[in-house]
Amino acid sequence: MARAVGFSGYDGGRFIAAGEGNGPSALSWSLDGEEWVEANAPDSCGANLAGIVGSDTASIAVSWSGQVCRSEDGGENWETSEEIGAVIANPLWTGSEFLAWGEGQLSRSVDGKTWESESTSPTSIDMGNVARSESGTFVGVSRARLSAYANQAFFRSADGITWDALDTSKFVGSHRILSVSFGYLDPGAGCP
Repeated sequence: MARAVGFSGYDGGRFIAAGEGNGPSALSWSLDGEEWVEANAPDSCGANLAGIVGSDTASIAVSWSGQVCRSEDGGENWETSEEIGAVIANPLWTGSEFLAWGEGQLSRSVDGKTWESESTSPTSIDMGNVARSESGTFVGVSRARLSAYANQAFFRSADGITWDALDTSKFVGSHRILSVSFGYLDPGAGCP
């Protein structure tokens, strides 16, 4: 059973997943999403993942505790990288750098190996999932277990550092949101 799935642009694209295998959280990779090959990775690389994401040259698997594992061959072989501190939101690849958010901080890396961190504003922001548009706007949603309906919060940022909470009139509260992604929809009754 897969516990986390990501995508890397390496060699035309590969899916990378963490889940049941020879270890409790083994990493595997696939060209087509049907046939999977178990990766050569330390057991800790697939445990408690905040997310898996990749570029054309590197893939990272980031745990909630801030452990970063890195692959340069599309997920076939992994090694541990620099730790970045506790992570509260899924990591992203922007096209030029990896980003991962912790409580009060944003960590960034161009290669997934060496990381720099800076404080976010506000430092108390509680995001669980983040997406980025093609133009660079970030949107996040609250992560707390009880962040649903009246307690739900959405955030917006132009740089991933300074965040503004959206007014509750800008969205309809719903069940806890576990994933956010950017995309376009055709106009319709719910999205004119």
